[in-house]
Parts: sequence; structure tokens; C-alpha cells
Amino acid sequence: MPLAALALLLPALAATPVFDGVPNAENQLAAGNGRWFVSGDGAVYEGRYDGRGYRKRALAARLRDGSPHACTFLGLAERRGRLFAVCSDNTLDPFAAKRLFSLDLADPAAELREIARPAGLALPNGLAVDPDGHLLLADSGAPLLPGRLWRLTLDAAGAVTGQAELHAFPLCKPNGLRVDGDRLYVSLNPLSYVGVSQLKRYRLTAGGLADGSTLYSSWASSTISL
Repeated sequence: MPLAALALLLPALAATPVFDGVPNAENQLAAGNGRWFVSGDGAVYEGRYDGRGYRKRALAARLRDGSPHACTFLGLAERRGRLFAVCSDNTLDPFAAKRLFSLDLADPAAELREIARPAGLALPNGLAVDPDGHLLLADSGAPLLPGRLWRLTLDAAGAVTGQAELHAFPLCKPNGLRVDGDRLYVSLNPLSYVGVSQLKRYRLTAGGLADGSTLYSSWASSTISL
């Protein structure tokens, strides 16, 4: 292609930011009612279209005692009309407090409210909902140690009533989660974050994960096999 033609084409190919300024953006979620959220350092941000473009606003987050709180928000999930967001008070400290927040998606003025402090987590990240309505939470684990997958049981009102380890990942760290029917897709990183990263698919069962298969490996293939 002639350079002059390429110069004309490049602006059309360039990505256009919808909105920027989210510190260390981690995850995003498009809710069923059209609301759109991005997690990052300090807050969960909502993007809203004002007729000219998208604008972001930081959602207020409050602890159980009603005091405002800022932390590093990571995984996001939608369950039965509510947004759930997990955060860490300090992602560099495996012993820092980990918190689960929720808000009513039907209320545009709703604030994130702390509903639980999951125990035994080092670095929470991906969050998803299984077919039975449980929250699945990926814990990447402490530095150089493998991670785990946790299952949180919620009641009809969205309150956490139980927590159990669903799966321990040998020699790797789970990060992102995605549920499709009874299948769970998990992105996995090596213990030192240097080496082979993978995308794996599992079958969700009452007792844990089964029938794990590797769909992508950063060293073995450049294509994803479904």
C-alpha cells in the first residue's frame, strides 16, 4: 500500500477512547439494563452517554458502618439485578482486607455498599455467577504461590451466607472468569507472571471443576481451539 494511502487510513483505524482517566482499569461490565461499569484504583466508574459522548463518574462506596471507603476494585459481576464488585485495600499486601460490595442496578443513585469480607484471599480478581446463582471468585494468591477459586453462596436478597473453596490451581494463578452455561472459562498466569499463560475451560459441578481442557497457551499456539 502506498504510504500516502496508509497515512489517510491510519486515523480511521486508530482507537477512539470512550472515556479515559480510570486509574489502572481492571474489569468492565455491561449490565442487562444498559448501565456500563469499569473497575480500577479507588472506585468503580460508570460510563454514561450525555448525547455528545460518554462521561464517567466514580460510584460512592461505603462500609457497613456507613463511612466512605476507597480501595482497588477488581472483579465485577451482575446477579439478579444487582452489581457485585470485589476489592482489596492494598493489592501489594496479601493480608490486607478484601471486601465485597453490591448495589441495586435499578436505582441510578444507588451507592456501593459493603456486604462481606471474604476470608482467606490474597489477591481477588475475576468474579462471575454460576447457573445456580453462586458468585465465583478467582484468587490469584500470594506472590509466587498458586491461586484458588472460591464459591460464595448468596440468599434471595443478595447477602453472602457461605464461602467455600471450589478449586485449587496447581502451579498457576487464576485471573479472569467467564461462565457460559455449565462451562467456566479461566485465564491463568504462571506463578512469577513470566512464562506460559493459558485459557482453560472446565465443567462446573456441585463438587468443583471437571474436564479441564486448554484452549490457548501462550507458548504452544497463537490460535484458540474451542
